[in-house]
Amino acid sequence: MSHTAGRETLGAESRPWRQSPQPHEFMTNLAQRYPSSTGIVSPRGRGVTLVETIVALAITMIFIGGATAAFLRILRASDEAEASVRAYSAARSAVDLISRDLARLQLDTDPDFQQFLLIDRRLPFGDNIDHDGDGIADEEFFTGFDEDGDWEPEHDNHAEINGLFERPHYVDLPDHGDFQVDEDVRFSADEVVFIIPPGTLGPEAPRQRVTYRLGAFEGEGNVLLRITADDPPPIGPSIETVEPVLFEVVSFDVLAWNANDDVESVNPGKPYWTAAWNAEEKTFPEVRPANAPFGVPPFKLPASFLVRVTVNAERQPLEEITGWPGPRQLRTVFLSTVVNVESVIQDSRYDLFVRDEVLP
Repeated sequence: MSHTAGRETLGAESRPWRQSPQPHEFMTNLAQRYPSSTGIVSPRGRGVTLVETIVALAITMIFIGGATAAFLRILRASDEAEASVRAYSAARSAVDLISRDLARLQLDTDPDFQQFLLIDRRLPFGDNIDHDGDGIADEEFFTGFDEDGDWEPEHDNHAEINGLFERPHYVDLPDHGDFQVDEDVRFSADEVVFIIPPGTLGPEAPRQRVTYRLGAFEGEGNVLLRITADDPPPIGPSIETVEPVLFEVVSFDVLAWNANDDVESVNPGKPYWTAAWNAEEKTFPEVRPANAPFGVPPFKLPASFLVRVTVNAERQPLEEITGWPGPRQLRTVFLSTVVNVESVIQDSRYDLFVRDEVLP
């Protein structure tokens, strides 16, 4: 029996063929199985839509904008801090120089020959910032007294040391150094003129007249100037030497601690801060030391000085600031110090009649 005879042989015409789907049918089936928002699927995955691209760009721009703004704020803060440090350093140098000059003052053996002049020049504006929080900017002048009436007894800053106060007559009374006194002030352009006696500047140095005031130097304004000249001048005209001490000054304030009874103060008959002084007007018997009996001559010089300079702390010079002086707020730094005139406070009159150690 033949093996081939028993094998069933199929003809080509009777073999069942598996037909492949057409391309469009394949894509249709694939789209139905894996639907997408666009109905089109790339061979490697879903594509990025235009909306997604726009959203991504918007988020990126927001991030870049925020980072740029933060960077600019850091730069601005750094510039402002640098300007403040620079202004404070310059103000400290100026105050040190003025203090050294004022500390050289000496009571002259001839009272009629004593020369000293402090001119009070108050300006009608300040930095336009409400420092004491009462809703009004720059409402006081730098006088050492409470002018706007916001001082309270608890603001008293007098220090008690071993049962004594440094200014016993002003305990429980407003004066410079207390809270809410001279905290929100207008600016000034004071001028002070005094004589430095021979010997304090060197064995061969002559008497010297020194003036501090605000003015211009080489075309630049708002400069604190130191003007010196020999007094009396040598043969011929007096020659003045003008030196710039501090630039970008918006206020120069000087107060003098007056041990005489020449005007009424908030505490009559006691020492007080005064904004003006003229040694030629300190005559007897109209003026005498506080509590001194008749016959005691007045002090021709103040016992102490309060010196304060206020300097522009903006990033640009005053001449380039639009709207100032005016309603524009001005960033400033100030530095103040108290200078004692040892020849006055060591005088027997001051010790007996002014330095009263009896506590109130």
